[in-house]
Amino acid sequence: MVKKFNLGSSNFESYRLEVTPEFIKVKPTRKLLFFYAVFAIIGLGCFFGPLAEKRESGESLYPTIILGSVFFLVGAGLMLLNCRRRYPYIDLRQRMFYPLGRPRKGADDFTSAISLVNAEHLQVSAAVESDNEGSWVSYTLKLVFPRGEQYLLLRHGSEDA
Repeated sequence: MVKKFNLGSSNFESYRLEVTPEFIKVKPTRKLLFFYAVFAIIGLGCFFGPLAEKRESGESLYPTIILGSVFFLVGAGLMLLNCRRRYPYIDLRQRMFYPLGRPRKGADDFTSAISLVNAEHLQVSAAVESDNEGSWVSYTLKLVFPRGEQYLLLRHGSEDA
């Protein structure tokens, strides 16, 4: 049984592992946040652009302003969600695994922590995936525990991620 906490497959690196002597964690990349920022910027342009432009008195600005608002809200909302989302986190000093992310400061959320003492290994695998448009190699990183319990840390189309 694989518990899917974070799928990260895309045609660019949307998520990556940050590895230090203290921790291993999954993070969104700058490319992903930039992609969302483009939506927000387009939205601002559609929102404020018509206000700066001279128009005839009978033309309605509402469709453009509504479209701009939707683009801005989608882009800004996705950026905010990705920055606030709790990604899998391995604390190497305390030897704990947090499948739903490390608890925020001041929170007593240690119920989601799993001791790494019982972990068997980290499993890295590659598989060829395919669909109607072609095939690609998908890399998977899982934390495996006894009794077949596995936690998906990252699945990506990039080996470097």
